[in-house]
Amino acid sequence: MKKFFKGFAVAVTAGLVALVAAGCSQPHEHKFGTEWKMDSAQHWHECECGEMKDESVHHYGEWVVTEEATETETGTRTKTCTDCGFIYTESIPKLFVQWNIRGDMNGWCNDGFPEESKFKVNNGVGRLVIRLDETQSFKIAANQEWDNQFNAANVIAADGLLAEGNDNIKVAKTGWYEITITDNNDLAKAKCTITPLQFYIRGDMNSWGNEGFEEKDKFTVDQTTLQATLEYTIEAGQNFKIATVDWATNFGATTITAPEGLITGTDNINVKATGTYVFTIDLTAEKLVCAIALK
Repeated sequence: MKKFFKGFAVAVTAGLVALVAAGCSQPHEHKFGTEWKMDSAQHWHECECGEMKDESVHHYGEWVVTEEATETETGTRTKTCTDCGFIYTESIPKLFVQWNIRGDMNGWCNDGFPEESKFKVNNGVGRLVIRLDETQSFKIAANQEWDNQFNAANVIAADGLLAEGNDNIKVAKTGWYEITITDNNDLAKAKCTITPLQFYIRGDMNSWGNEGFEEKDKFTVDQTTLQATLEYTIEAGQNFKIATVDWATNFGATTITAPEGLITGTDNINVKATGTYVFTIDLTAEKLVCAIALK
């Protein structure tokens, strides 16, 4: 009998130590609540002393959209833990806005939207490179509708670039243009600009344009004739190309015209002699060609 009490005393003592170690201020028998306690990561049942049991991560059901996203406003969606009822909420991004050119060149897209009518988006800027005919009218519109559009009254262009006329847009001279839309996905802030296709020299002399361009790297375009020209001093041995900002159109040693012996290499351009060179591109041509000559 003596041994029994001794063993019981040891057991009680060990139990008290365990309770204290578990964080209880006073030794007692745990009584866990039936309602779940929870945070954003997990749920559990809890004793009034703070002791927890049945700890588990959340197990979510399907997403439920509580507010639809639009082109101008973000939406929200939720999912609920099937065990404890915790609700997780996240934002739904604004809807993507697909801008299209619609005009005489594609039947105003009444029979569908071909790929060449669609703006491509990069870093929030929509861009379309296209050869526009001065006899053809067009507009820029969003999402296969006419509710949001750019026309001759609200598109941005250099003086004289757009022909005078009514609500439709017409360029003053046939040629290659780039149409850009800033804040592409925000219909309230989007702005549309039409300019002649811009070319740059990109090479060893300016880190290939990867860190941006200086004014001296840009071709100058005559708005009346759409002739693009650039004068640039190049050192013998420097490699370069002539290209647009996205490299979609570029001229290398095999696609540039020059006096015999001026260019070496098969891809990048490499002049044999240091000097000032003149580059010209006729933006009215159906097929673009770049020419180089020593000044």
